[in-house]
Amino acid sequence: MGDLKEKKLKNAGHLNFAMLNDEILENVAFDTARQFFTICDRDSKGYLLKGDMQRLRESGLCNLSIEELEMVFDSLDEDHNGILTMEEFIFGFGEFVKSTHPEMVELTENEGEQASSQQLQCITNTDEDVVEREKFQTFLRQIGAEDLFSDENTEQLWQILRNDNPNVLNKFEAFLKNLSSEMKSVRDKMCATTQGKREDLNRLYTDVEQQIKQETERCLKNEQEKMQKLQWSLENEIESKNLQLQELSEKFSMAQTKMENMEYDKEKSREKDTLAEQKQNLEMQLCKQKDESEELMKYLNKVQKEIREERKRRAKAALTVNDEAVVEREELIKQLNALRAENMRLLDELDENTNMSQAASLSASPCASTSHLRPLRETTALHVRMNFYKLTEPINIGTPDRVFKVVVAGDSGVGKTCFLDRLCNNRFNPGIRSTIGIDFHMKILKVEDQLIALQLWDTAGQERFRSITKQYFRKADAVILMFDLVSVSSFTSVLEEDCVVCIIGNKTDLVQEGKQAVKIYKEDFSPETDGESLYFETSAKSGDSVHAAMYQLALVLKDVSSRRDEKLICLQKSTDKPKSKCCSRTNV
Repeated sequence: MGDLKEKKLKNAGHLNFAMLNDEILENVAFDTARQFFTICDRDSKGYLLKGDMQRLRESGLCNLSIEELEMVFDSLDEDHNGILTMEEFIFGFGEFVKSTHPEMVELTENEGEQASSQQLQCITNTDEDVVEREKFQTFLRQIGAEDLFSDENTEQLWQILRNDNPNVLNKFEAFLKNLSSEMKSVRDKMCATTQGKREDLNRLYTDVEQQIKQETERCLKNEQEKMQKLQWSLENEIESKNLQLQELSEKFSMAQTKMENMEYDKEKSREKDTLAEQKQNLEMQLCKQKDESEELMKYLNKVQKEIREERKRRAKAALTVNDEAVVEREELIKQLNALRAENMRLLDELDENTNMSQAASLSASPCASTSHLRPLRETTALHVRMNFYKLTEPINIGTPDRVFKVVVAGDSGVGKTCFLDRLCNNRFNPGIRSTIGIDFHMKILKVEDQLIALQLWDTAGQERFRSITKQYFRKADAVILMFDLVSVSSFTSVLEEDCVVCIIGNKTDLVQEGKQAVKIYKEDFSPETDGESLYFETSAKSGDSVHAAMYQLALVLKDVSSRRDEKLICLQKSTDKPKSKCCSRTNV
């Protein structure tokens, strides 16, 4: 059993040794073939031509002639296409190494058993392996190939030959030495070639980069020129398109204008037809209205004639009133003379009774207040002013269209005379004397388009002249009832008449100075008659609202007179129309 086991082990060792030798030879052959292929393929084409084999001879790696190298190339080129790839070259070169070193093959075939036994012996003795490995490394350092044969197969082969066949070992060491020197030379040449290739590549890269840069610049320049030309062409095209667009817009506007004109003409034609129909209707209406207008013109001429006659009548009446005023003035002068005589008699009696109490004498006399008697004593004649046409406007302003009688009434001292003086003369006299009897003023105002003459009758406000004042209310168109804004008694004494009533609260300047004014309620002076009523607050001292009040009064008088005229015209029209109808019937 032991012999059989040992025999099997030897056979296995022999087989392993043979396989190991084959692997070592193949590895060495393949490494050498790769180096030779790199030397021959300097251009890095990936294949070899027949002329590339001469580089082995030029590099000194082999002593073969050119013909022999060509024969080697033909033997390796099995497909006879004139090209050797890396696989074909490496495989063929391995066969070439085996054929050129038959001793290696013979060694591996004849000494199989010894190698197997020696291998077993090396495996069992590890210490000897370490020593043998150091010796092999020393040998590699001696020949300078420690970096070339670092695989274990070469080391094991060297140890087997050293132990079993020293003669073959010398040849193997010589082979390794020659192979290492060849490999070094090939490596040096390859490094030099690589360095040269690298320098060539660097120069090539530089040249290529320069060419690329130049080509890029040239391309950019060409592209810029093309873009410039394209831009110019596009601008020209856009300009032409704009011109075309402008022409089209002009044509469109012209067409639109034509369409509008056509629509306008159609509309005008329709309007013309409509207007023609309306014209016919209007002509028919015009014929009717002409007949009516002729009748109205006749009636209007008649009314205008009546109005002119009425104006003449009122003007004559105003002159008649002035004549009556003169007669009344004479009567008043007589009455005032009698009053003066009575006043002188009373003053004489007052002087005789100086020992009596002044209060008792004053209470017994008909005129109790000396403040009323003193002005009468100083009066040497009867002052009755009759300024019928005392105007602020020029006299040649024209003939008044209408004349209205306005009576100014109120308590004494409320400022009636100052009010009229401000109105007519535009002045204020604080020392003006009280009115005795009656005073006359004339004020002409332009109201809208007519001249209005106001006959202003300034009446006395004393209690003893009340009977005289009421006589002038007859035929008065308006009454101005004036009171003092700071006197309650003057407000309660205002009168109500069946005419246009204008209530004026005078002396607003005293109210502005801080004196308490009269509280006025609308119910206090609302007229119960159908007449008009006005209310104003004025100041004769400052002239505030004086002219405005009289203008409004004149305007109201004008409106009242116009309404009366219209009533008269309507009355006449109502009386005339039945006659015309009767006449028309008779004519028919």
